[in-house]
Amino acid sequence: MKKTLALILALCMALAAVSAFAEDVTGTWYLVMFGLSAGTIDLNADGTFAMAVSAGGDEQKYEGEWTAEGEKLALTVDGETLYLVSDGSSLNFSTDNIPADASESGLDLGALFSLISISREPGKLTLDEFTAYMNDRTLPEGVSEEDMAAVFAGYLSAMASMAGSGDTAEPAAEPTAEPAAETEEEPALTVLEENFYVRESYSGQEAIWVGKVQNGTEKTLYLNTGALTLTDADSAEAGQANYLYSAGSRYLDPGEITFVTLIADVAEGKTVAAHTYTLESREIVSWDTPDTALEVSAELDVDYEYSNYAFATITNSSDTPQKGIRVALLLKDANGNLLDVVTGDLGRNILGANSTFILCSYISNNLIKYCTANEITLGAVEAIGWIEAR
Repeated sequence: MKKTLALILALCMALAAVSAFAEDVTGTWYLVMFGLSAGTIDLNADGTFAMAVSAGGDEQKYEGEWTAEGEKLALTVDGETLYLVSDGSSLNFSTDNIPADASESGLDLGALFSLISISREPGKLTLDEFTAYMNDRTLPEGVSEEDMAAVFAGYLSAMASMAGSGDTAEPAAEPTAEPAAETEEEPALTVLEENFYVRESYSGQEAIWVGKVQNGTEKTLYLNTGALTLTDADSAEAGQANYLYSAGSRYLDPGEITFVTLIADVAEGKTVAAHTYTLESREIVSWDTPDTALEVSAELDVDYEYSNYAFATITNSSDTPQKGIRVALLLKDANGNLLDVVTGDLGRNILGANSTFILCSYISNNLIKYCTANEITLGAVEAIGWIEAR
Protein backbone atom coordinates (compact mmCIF):
# COMPACT_ATOMS: atom_id res chain seq x y z
CA MET A 1 0.00 0.00 0.00
CA LYS A 2 2.82 2.40 0.83
CA LYS A 3 4.39 1.74 -2.57
CA THR A 4 1.09 2.57 -4.30
CA LEU A 5 0.78 5.82 -2.36
CA ALA A 6 4.40 6.68 -3.10
CA LEU A 7 3.84 6.06 -6.81
CA ILE A 8 0.71 8.22 -6.80
CA LEU A 9 2.48 11.05 -5.02
CA ALA A 10 5.37 10.84 -7.45
CA LEU A 11 2.96 11.09 -10.36
CA CYS A 12 1.25 14.04 -8.69
CA MET A 13 4.48 15.96 -8.98
CA ALA A 14 3.93 15.86 -12.71
CA LEU A 15 2.53 19.15 -13.52
CA ALA A 16 -3.30 18.71 -17.03
CA ALA A 17 -3.50 18.69 -20.73
CA VAL A 18 -5.33 16.11 -22.82
CA SER A 19 -4.95 14.49 -26.21
CA ALA A 20 -6.76 12.07 -28.46
CA PHE A 21 -7.03 8.53 -27.09
CA ALA A 22 -5.84 6.10 -29.76
CA GLU A 23 -6.73 2.42 -29.97
CA ASP A 24 -3.05 1.61 -29.98
CA VAL A 25 -1.85 2.94 -26.65
CA THR A 26 1.75 1.81 -27.06
CA GLY A 27 4.43 4.45 -27.29
CA THR A 28 5.30 7.51 -25.24
CA TRP A 29 2.80 9.42 -23.12
CA TYR A 30 3.54 12.64 -21.25
CA LEU A 31 2.54 13.57 -17.72
CA VAL A 32 1.27 17.14 -18.12
CA MET A 33 -0.52 19.63 -15.89
CA PHE A 34 -1.50 23.25 -16.77
CA GLY A 35 1.08 23.25 -19.57
CA LEU A 36 4.03 21.76 -17.68
CA SER A 37 5.59 18.38 -18.45
CA ALA A 38 7.19 16.48 -15.61
CA GLY A 39 7.54 12.95 -16.85
CA THR A 40 6.88 10.26 -19.41
CA ILE A 41 5.29 6.82 -19.54
CA ASP A 42 6.56 4.48 -22.28
CA LEU A 43 4.09 1.66 -22.93
CA ASN A 44 5.93 -1.09 -24.80
CA ALA A 45 4.28 -3.56 -27.16
CA ASP A 46 5.59 -6.48 -25.10
CA GLY A 47 3.45 -5.45 -22.11
CA THR A 48 6.17 -3.70 -20.13
CA PHE A 49 6.37 -0.02 -19.29
CA ALA A 50 8.91 2.49 -18.04
CA MET A 51 7.99 5.70 -16.28
CA ALA A 52 10.22 8.64 -15.39
CA VAL A 53 9.13 11.60 -13.26
CA SER A 54 11.37 14.65 -12.97
CA ALA A 55 10.76 17.39 -10.41
CA GLY A 56 13.25 19.84 -8.96
CA GLY A 57 16.14 18.09 -10.65
CA ASP A 58 15.25 14.79 -8.94
CA GLU A 59 14.24 12.02 -11.35
CA GLN A 60 12.34 8.96 -10.17
CA LYS A 61 12.01 5.89 -12.39
CA TYR A 62 9.59 2.98 -12.31
CA GLU A 63 9.40 -0.17 -14.42
CA GLY A 64 6.68 -2.80 -14.57
CA GLU A 65 4.00 -4.43 -16.67
CA TRP A 66 0.80 -3.06 -18.17
CA THR A 67 -2.42 -4.59 -19.45
CA ALA A 68 -5.55 -3.18 -21.10
CA GLU A 69 -8.82 -3.97 -19.34
CA GLY A 70 -11.65 -2.42 -21.37
CA GLU A 71 -11.25 1.35 -21.01
CA LYS A 72 -8.73 0.89 -18.20
CA LEU A 73 -4.99 0.42 -18.27
CA ALA A 74 -3.47 -1.41 -15.34
CA LEU A 75 0.16 -0.52 -14.54
CA THR A 76 1.76 -2.94 -12.10
CA VAL A 77 4.98 -2.35 -10.17
CA ASP A 78 6.21 -4.99 -7.68
CA GLY A 79 2.73 -6.37 -7.19
CA GLU A 80 1.05 -2.98 -6.73
CA THR A 81 -1.35 -1.80 -9.48
CA LEU A 82 -2.18 1.71 -10.62
CA TYR A 83 -5.20 2.18 -12.91
CA LEU A 84 -5.56 4.70 -15.72
CA VAL A 85 -8.91 5.30 -17.42
CA SER A 86 -9.96 6.79 -20.75
CA ASP A 87 -12.65 9.46 -20.94
CA GLY A 88 -12.68 9.14 -24.73
CA SER A 89 -10.04 11.79 -25.28
CA SER A 90 -7.38 11.29 -22.65
CA LEU A 91 -5.98 9.04 -19.96
CA ASN A 92 -6.62 9.95 -16.35
CA PHE A 93 -5.94 8.48 -12.95
CA SER A 94 -8.79 6.35 -11.63
CA THR A 95 -10.13 7.16 -8.16
CA ASP A 96 -9.92 3.41 -7.54
CA ASN A 97 -6.24 4.10 -6.85
CA ILE A 98 -6.88 6.09 -3.67
CA PRO A 99 -5.77 3.97 -0.70
CA ALA A 100 -8.00 3.75 2.36
CA ASP A 101 -5.32 5.44 4.47
CA ALA A 102 -4.57 8.21 1.92
CA SER A 103 -6.18 10.87 4.15
CA GLU A 104 -3.37 10.37 6.65
CA SER A 105 -1.00 11.99 4.17
CA GLY A 106 -2.94 15.27 4.43
CA LEU A 107 -3.43 15.41 0.65
CA ASP A 108 -6.71 15.34 -1.25
CA LEU A 109 -5.71 12.78 -3.87
CA GLY A 110 -9.09 13.06 -5.57
CA ALA A 111 -8.43 16.76 -6.22
CA LEU A 112 -4.94 15.94 -7.45
CA PHE A 113 -6.25 13.31 -9.85
CA SER A 114 -8.73 15.82 -11.32
CA LEU A 115 -5.81 18.06 -12.30
CA ILE A 116 -3.62 15.43 -13.96
CA SER A 117 -3.98 13.57 -17.22
CA ILE A 118 -1.66 11.89 -19.69
CA SER A 119 -1.10 13.33 -23.16
CA ARG A 120 0.49 12.21 -26.41
CA GLU A 121 2.04 15.67 -26.69
CA PRO A 122 4.44 17.25 -24.18
CA GLY A 123 3.53 20.40 -22.31
CA LYS A 124 4.54 23.89 -23.33
CA LEU A 125 7.39 23.74 -20.82
CA THR A 126 9.02 21.20 -18.58
CA LEU A 127 8.70 21.49 -14.85
CA ASP A 128 12.46 22.01 -14.59
CA GLU A 129 12.31 24.90 -17.10
CA PHE A 130 9.51 26.47 -15.09
CA THR A 131 11.48 26.03 -11.88
CA ALA A 132 14.54 27.65 -13.45
CA TYR A 133 12.45 30.64 -14.47
CA MET A 134 11.04 30.98 -10.96
CA ASN A 135 14.54 30.83 -9.47
CA ASP A 136 16.47 33.17 -11.74
CA ARG A 137 14.01 34.37 -14.43
CA THR A 138 15.71 32.32 -17.15
CA LEU A 139 13.34 32.12 -20.11
CA PRO A 140 13.51 28.91 -22.19
CA GLU A 141 14.28 29.42 -25.87
CA GLY A 142 11.21 30.48 -27.85
CA VAL A 143 9.16 31.31 -24.76
CA SER A 144 8.06 34.92 -24.16
CA GLU A 145 7.33 36.64 -20.87
CA GLU A 146 3.64 36.64 -21.86
CA ASP A 147 3.71 32.87 -22.43
CA MET A 148 5.35 32.38 -19.05
CA ALA A 149 2.81 34.65 -17.38
CA ALA A 150 -0.02 32.50 -18.76
CA VAL A 151 1.65 29.32 -17.52
CA PHE A 152 2.27 30.89 -14.12
CA ALA A 153 -1.39 31.91 -13.84
CA GLY A 154 -2.39 28.32 -14.52
CA TYR A 155 0.13 27.12 -11.94
CA LEU A 156 -1.27 29.42 -9.24
CA SER A 157 -4.83 28.38 -10.05
CA ALA A 158 -4.02 24.67 -9.87
CA MET A 159 -2.04 25.06 -6.65
CA ALA A 160 -4.98 26.89 -5.10
CA SER A 161 -7.28 24.07 -6.22
CA MET A 162 -5.03 21.48 -4.62
CA ALA A 163 -4.76 23.53 -1.43
CA GLY A 164 -8.53 23.65 -1.25
CA SER A 165 -7.61 21.07 -2.97
CA GLY A 166 -21.22 44.55 -27.58
CA ASP A 167 -20.28 46.23 -30.62
CA THR A 168 -19.01 42.80 -31.15
CA ALA A 169 -18.18 41.25 -34.50
CA GLU A 170 -20.03 37.98 -34.94
CA PRO A 171 -17.80 34.92 -35.48
CA ALA A 172 -18.26 32.85 -38.61
CA ALA A 173 -19.97 30.11 -36.61
CA GLU A 174 -21.20 31.19 -33.19
CA PRO A 175 -20.19 28.53 -30.66
CA THR A 176 -23.07 27.21 -28.61
CA ALA A 177 -22.85 27.00 -24.84
CA GLU A 178 -23.68 23.71 -23.21
CA PRO A 179 -23.17 24.01 -19.44
CA ALA A 180 -22.54 20.60 -17.96
CA ALA A 181 -25.32 19.31 -15.74
CA GLU A 182 -24.67 19.79 -12.04
CA THR A 183 -25.01 16.86 -9.72
CA GLU A 184 -27.38 17.09 -6.79
CA GLU A 185 -24.59 16.06 -4.45
CA GLU A 186 -22.45 19.14 -5.10
CA PRO A 187 -23.27 22.64 -3.85
CA ALA A 188 -24.59 24.79 -6.68
CA LEU A 189 -23.10 28.02 -7.97
CA THR A 190 -25.28 30.40 -9.98
CA VAL A 191 -23.80 31.92 -13.15
CA LEU A 192 -25.30 35.43 -13.32
CA GLU A 193 -23.55 36.53 -16.52
CA GLU A 194 -21.27 34.74 -18.97
CA ASN A 195 -19.61 35.08 -22.34
CA PHE A 196 -17.57 32.81 -24.59
CA TYR A 197 -15.41 33.67 -27.58
CA VAL A 198 -12.26 32.63 -29.46
CA ARG A 199 -9.31 34.95 -29.89
CA GLU A 200 -5.75 34.86 -31.19
CA SER A 201 -3.05 33.80 -28.73
CA TYR A 202 0.72 33.83 -28.79
CA SER A 203 0.83 30.29 -30.14
CA GLY A 204 -2.40 30.02 -32.18
CA GLN A 205 -5.95 30.44 -30.89
CA GLU A 206 -7.47 30.23 -27.45
CA ALA A 207 -11.09 29.99 -26.31
CA ILE A 208 -12.12 31.94 -23.24
CA TRP A 209 -15.18 31.56 -21.03
CA VAL A 210 -15.83 34.44 -18.64
CA GLY A 211 -18.38 34.26 -15.86
CA LYS A 212 -19.83 36.32 -13.02
CA VAL A 213 -20.70 33.71 -10.42
CA GLN A 214 -22.74 33.84 -7.23
CA ASN A 215 -23.15 31.52 -4.27
CA GLY A 216 -26.89 30.89 -4.40
CA THR A 217 -26.94 28.59 -1.38
CA GLU A 218 -27.25 29.30 2.33
CA LYS A 219 -23.80 27.88 3.05
CA THR A 220 -20.30 29.28 2.64
CA LEU A 221 -18.68 27.61 -0.37
CA TYR A 222 -15.18 27.23 -1.74
CA LEU A 223 -14.81 27.48 -5.54
CA ASN A 224 -12.51 24.55 -6.09
CA THR A 225 -11.82 24.24 -9.81
CA GLY A 226 -13.36 24.32 -13.27
CA ALA A 227 -13.04 22.81 -16.73
CA LEU A 228 -13.66 23.96 -20.30
CA THR A 229 -14.06 21.52 -23.21
CA LEU A 230 -14.20 22.60 -26.86
CA THR A 231 -15.75 20.60 -29.71
CA ASP A 232 -15.88 21.06 -33.48
CA ALA A 233 -18.83 20.71 -35.86
CA ASP A 234 -18.38 16.92 -35.81
CA SER A 235 -18.52 16.84 -32.00
CA ALA A 236 -14.84 15.92 -31.88
CA GLU A 237 -12.75 17.50 -29.15
CA ALA A 238 -11.02 20.72 -30.21
CA GLY A 239 -9.33 21.59 -26.91
CA GLN A 240 -9.65 21.34 -23.16
CA ALA A 241 -8.45 22.93 -19.92
CA ASN A 242 -8.99 21.59 -16.43
CA TYR A 243 -8.29 24.55 -14.17
CA LEU A 244 -9.48 28.07 -13.41
CA TYR A 245 -7.29 30.42 -15.44
CA SER A 246 -8.06 33.35 -13.16
CA ALA A 247 -10.60 34.02 -10.46
CA GLY A 248 -11.58 36.42 -7.76
CA SER A 249 -12.21 35.32 -4.20
CA ARG A 250 -12.84 31.57 -3.99
CA TYR A 251 -14.51 31.67 -0.58
CA LEU A 252 -18.08 32.76 -1.14
CA ASP A 253 -20.54 33.56 1.63
CA PRO A 254 -24.25 33.16 0.81
CA GLY A 255 -25.11 35.62 -1.96
CA GLU A 256 -21.47 36.63 -2.52
CA ILE A 257 -20.16 37.10 -6.09
CA THR A 258 -16.85 36.33 -7.77
CA PHE A 259 -15.40 36.46 -11.31
CA VAL A 260 -13.97 33.50 -13.21
CA THR A 261 -12.19 32.77 -16.49
CA LEU A 262 -11.53 29.42 -18.14
CA ILE A 263 -9.13 29.39 -21.10
CA ALA A 264 -8.34 26.46 -23.40
CA ASP A 265 -5.96 26.36 -26.36
CA VAL A 266 -7.73 25.47 -29.62
CA ALA A 267 -6.13 22.43 -31.24
CA GLU A 268 -4.28 23.17 -34.48
CA GLY A 269 -6.54 22.91 -37.52
CA LYS A 270 -9.72 22.87 -35.42
CA THR A 271 -12.69 25.27 -35.49
CA VAL A 272 -14.70 25.58 -32.31
CA ALA A 273 -18.43 24.99 -32.80
CA ALA A 274 -19.52 24.37 -29.20
CA HIS A 275 -18.24 24.29 -25.67
CA THR A 276 -19.11 22.90 -22.27
CA TYR A 277 -17.91 24.05 -18.88
CA THR A 278 -18.08 23.02 -15.27
CA LEU A 279 -17.42 24.84 -12.01
CA GLU A 280 -16.83 22.73 -8.93
CA SER A 281 -17.38 23.95 -5.40
CA ARG A 282 -17.56 22.43 -1.96
CA GLU A 283 -18.68 23.38 1.50
CA ILE A 284 -15.92 24.77 3.69
CA VAL A 285 -14.43 22.55 6.36
CA SER A 286 -13.00 23.20 9.80
CA TRP A 287 -9.42 23.84 8.65
CA ASP A 288 -10.41 26.35 5.94
CA THR A 289 -9.55 30.00 6.50
CA PRO A 290 -12.12 32.04 4.54
CA ASP A 291 -11.15 35.51 3.36
CA THR A 292 -12.73 38.86 4.17
CA ALA A 293 -14.42 41.20 1.66
CA LEU A 294 -12.74 44.57 1.10
CA GLU A 295 -14.04 47.86 -0.27
CA VAL A 296 -12.75 48.47 -3.80
CA SER A 297 -13.68 50.40 -6.98
CA ALA A 298 -12.12 50.33 -10.47
CA GLU A 299 -11.64 52.28 -13.69
CA LEU A 300 -10.03 51.73 -17.11
CA ASP A 301 -7.21 53.47 -18.95
CA VAL A 302 -7.07 52.10 -22.49
CA ASP A 303 -5.67 53.63 -25.69
CA TYR A 304 -5.24 50.30 -27.58
CA GLU A 305 -1.67 51.10 -28.53
CA TYR A 306 0.57 52.02 -25.63
CA SER A 307 -1.06 51.98 -22.20
CA ASN A 308 -3.72 49.41 -21.42
CA TYR A 309 -4.46 49.16 -17.75
CA ALA A 310 -7.24 48.72 -15.23
CA PHE A 311 -6.97 50.59 -11.94
CA ALA A 312 -8.42 49.40 -8.66
CA THR A 313 -8.85 51.85 -5.80
CA ILE A 314 -8.62 49.87 -2.56
CA THR A 315 -9.86 51.36 0.69
CA ASN A 316 -9.06 50.08 4.16
CA SER A 317 -11.69 51.77 6.29
CA SER A 318 -10.75 49.85 9.42
CA ASP A 319 -8.50 51.00 12.26
CA THR A 320 -6.14 48.08 11.64
CA PRO A 321 -3.43 47.79 8.95
CA GLN A 322 -4.22 44.98 6.51
CA LYS A 323 -2.04 42.57 4.52
CA GLY A 324 -2.85 39.81 2.05
CA ILE A 325 -4.95 42.16 -0.08
CA ARG A 326 -6.07 40.94 -3.51
CA VAL A 327 -8.39 42.30 -6.21
CA ALA A 328 -10.11 40.93 -9.34
CA LEU A 329 -11.32 43.16 -12.15
CA LEU A 330 -14.07 42.06 -14.58
CA LEU A 331 -13.63 43.77 -17.96
CA LYS A 332 -16.67 44.40 -20.19
CA ASP A 333 -17.30 45.90 -23.61
CA ALA A 334 -19.50 48.95 -24.28
CA ASN A 335 -22.58 46.70 -24.37
CA GLY A 336 -21.83 45.01 -21.10
CA ASN A 337 -20.54 41.71 -22.53
CA LEU A 338 -17.93 40.06 -20.32
CA LEU A 339 -14.44 39.92 -21.84
CA ASP A 340 -11.82 39.02 -19.28
CA VAL A 341 -10.76 38.95 -15.64
CA VAL A 342 -7.48 40.44 -14.42
CA THR A 343 -6.19 40.05 -10.91
CA GLY A 344 -3.64 41.80 -8.76
CA ASP A 345 -2.40 42.04 -5.20
CA LEU A 346 -0.29 44.13 -2.86
CA GLY A 347 2.20 41.34 -2.38
CA ARG A 348 3.97 41.73 0.95
CA ASN A 349 2.91 45.36 1.28
CA ILE A 350 0.53 46.43 4.04
CA LEU A 351 -2.32 48.90 3.56
CA GLY A 352 -2.46 51.24 6.52
CA ALA A 353 -5.50 51.86 8.65
CA ASN A 354 -8.08 54.26 7.19
CA SER A 355 -6.07 54.63 3.98
CA THR A 356 -6.44 54.15 0.22
CA PHE A 357 -4.22 52.61 -2.43
CA ILE A 358 -4.51 52.52 -6.24
CA LEU A 359 -3.42 49.22 -7.80
CA CYS A 360 -2.56 49.09 -11.51
CA SER A 361 -3.28 45.82 -13.37
CA TYR A 362 -2.08 45.08 -16.91
CA ILE A 363 -4.66 44.12 -19.57
CA SER A 364 -3.43 41.27 -21.78
CA ASN A 365 -2.32 41.93 -25.34
CA ASN A 366 -4.48 39.01 -26.48
CA LEU A 367 -7.60 40.86 -25.34
CA ILE A 368 -6.47 44.18 -26.80
CA LYS A 369 -5.74 42.56 -30.20
CA TYR A 370 -9.15 40.84 -30.14
CA CYS A 371 -10.92 44.11 -29.37
CA THR A 372 -9.01 45.97 -32.08
CA ALA A 373 -9.67 43.29 -34.73
CA ASN A 374 -13.39 43.17 -33.93
CA GLU A 375 -13.91 46.92 -33.33
CA ILE A 376 -14.85 46.30 -29.72
CA THR A 377 -14.56 49.04 -27.12
CA LEU A 378 -13.71 48.25 -23.54
CA GLY A 379 -16.36 50.23 -21.74
CA ALA A 380 -16.77 49.07 -18.16
CA VAL A 381 -15.06 47.31 -15.30
CA GLU A 382 -16.31 45.79 -12.06
CA ALA A 383 -14.09 45.08 -9.09
CA ILE A 384 -14.05 42.90 -6.02
CA GLY A 385 -11.45 42.94 -3.31
CA TRP A 386 -10.65 40.64 -0.43
CA ILE A 387 -8.14 40.00 2.33
CA GLU A 388 -6.68 36.52 2.25
CA ALA A 389 -6.32 34.85 5.61
CA ARG A 390 -2.73 33.87 6.36
